Amino acid sequence: MTTSIRATAVAAVLALAVLTVAPAAHAAPGDDRERPAPVPTESYHSGKSGKPSKPGRVRTKKWDVSGLRAKVLTTAPEPTARAGASRAAAPPAPTANDVTGDGRADLVAQLSGADAGALRVYTGNGATASNPWETTYTATPPQWEFADTLIIADVTGDNRVDVVVRDPSVNNGTLYVYPNDGSGSANPWPSRFAAGTGWNIVDRILVGDVTGDGKPDLLARNPVESSGTLYVYPNNGSVTSNPWTRSPIWSGNGWNLAQMMMLDDVTGDGKPEVVARDTTGALLVYPHNGSTTSNFWTSIVHGSTGGWSSADRLSMDDVTGDGRPDVISRDPSGALWIHPWQSATAGSMWSPTTRFAAGTGFEYALDVVTGDVTGDGKPDLVAHVARSGDLWLLPNTKAATGNPWPDRVTAGTDWGFASQILLADVNGDHLQDVLAVDKRLSNGTLWIYLNNGSTTGLRWTTRHFGGTGWNIFNHLMAGDVTGDGRADLVGRDSAGDMYAYPGNGSTTAFPWTPRAWVGSNWQTATRLALGDMDRDGIADLVDLENDGSLWVFPTGASTDPIVIPGDWTGTRSLGLGHVTGSSGPDLVVGDASGGLSIYANNGATSGNPWSSAPRSGGTGFQGAISLVL
Repeated sequence: MTTSIRATAVAAVLALAVLTVAPAAHAAPGDDRERPAPVPTESYHSGKSGKPSKPGRVRTKKWDVSGLRAKVLTTAPEPTARAGASRAAAPPAPTANDVTGDGRADLVAQLSGADAGALRVYTGNGATASNPWETTYTATPPQWEFADTLIIADVTGDNRVDVVVRDPSVNNGTLYVYPNDGSGSANPWPSRFAAGTGWNIVDRILVGDVTGDGKPDLLARNPVESSGTLYVYPNNGSVTSNPWTRSPIWSGNGWNLAQMMMLDDVTGDGKPEVVARDTTGALLVYPHNGSTTSNFWTSIVHGSTGGWSSADRLSMDDVTGDGRPDVISRDPSGALWIHPWQSATAGSMWSPTTRFAAGTGFEYALDVVTGDVTGDGKPDLVAHVARSGDLWLLPNTKAATGNPWPDRVTAGTDWGFASQILLADVNGDHLQDVLAVDKRLSNGTLWIYLNNGSTTGLRWTTRHFGGTGWNIFNHLMAGDVTGDGRADLVGRDSAGDMYAYPGNGSTTAFPWTPRAWVGSNWQTATRLALGDMDRDGIADLVDLENDGSLWVFPTGASTDPIVIPGDWTGTRSLGLGHVTGSSGPDLVVGDASGGLSIYANNGATSGNPWSSAPRSGGTGFQGAISLVL
């Protein structure tokens, strides 16, 4: 069998597996017809008032929900309220992002906890049948607060474990390598060099010697391409600059089947296998076929037939010292388990129930990985502390001047898993629900926390499944773009296309209908937000470009955008909400120092709505991963 034929067969098996296990209501976000491909039209005319002197790429942007609105308004039934909602008199048109029900936008902040952004290193103690790591740890400085991906591997070839991280906020995803300086200090990774940009297009990164030249290559999965395309970037030998500049090697399609992926030598031949957990909870092993220049994994065997669905993190290392990789799992309570290698028999390589405990309390960690950090031949444990574990509600005091959010109350803990948090009334009961994305689980799992209406306790205590595959989007927004009074979701993918998922008001099933394409050429936007600027009952789009310009795109296929004067470079967060009691949404921006500024809405529906000088919205938010209005 040739490589291409075998690869086709593998892809067919993967596709079949997806079709047999994925329920239609919870399918990946891309389960629709592809977007139309019109030639982008100019967004405004040369004589329009407010046009900047050099409009440039803004001319090519497309924001058009007219077709979607027509379809939704023709077919949508009236939304239903949640049974048992505790608020007695819900207003007919609730104010967006009003959590407390007083008509003003409140602030929800996901803020940093202890050791936020640090790496905790638990030294290996050599145990092979009990917890192999010391219970105490050393913590590095919080220099990895920005990182959304953490890998440890010997990148520089000096037999020391280096750190590889991704910063999703720099140049559409910049990789950095932190070489181990061999000092043996609490932080042996004090410096770094860049390893390329544009890595946000991939959702899984692994490092290992795939090509057999003794240098670590980089594996990356693109979830948007052909149901998940895997590429291998061969190492160029550099130890002081980007080692992965060579042309990537295509290594198969259909890899979105893998909810988790690992890389290790399972067969004992010195070549790394890909081990994946699929949607049934089985572990699949893809043996390395010996190739050094083309698709390296062209067959599949079962490593374990099932029982791994409850683990929210999986990794591999030889913890027991027998020369074969063991599986390290974390359960939802934060407990770690070692699953020792069992045999080379297909389906029985590891057992989900044959295991021993390896510590508890690791629910705080974004990543739990292993490697010999101390150089003593025993695998150490490295835990990446979440940037934020606590959620806070800052109620609006309705103050006419100064900071309207001076105090905060807890809204829950253990939110460190969330890469993005949104507020929206998902089920139409006029209470603000929380949407949280866990980008590390099943190619992006969305969780819906319905507001229980409490005014004295925690509001968001129970979560519901909101589908997987949301990592195809690098930005999500919530707002009513169809004009039916329901919260829709709008996502932007790495190509700059935008898709809308109309809300269907369901309280018992998937609350959004299949997506529709609503825009293109948005890849240059650094911040996007939805708000009804012209007060027509339909959310408009606010766009902060990477050149520092700020725009309002009123919803409609042919409506001209409005430029907001000023240089908005340095804006770290952007939100819209009825903060001051104005007739339209106010603009709230955060800067790098952690300060918030509020620009009150002046009531304009066709020009700049934020012309007055800003007032302070408070300080100390520089550690926030999410600031939501």
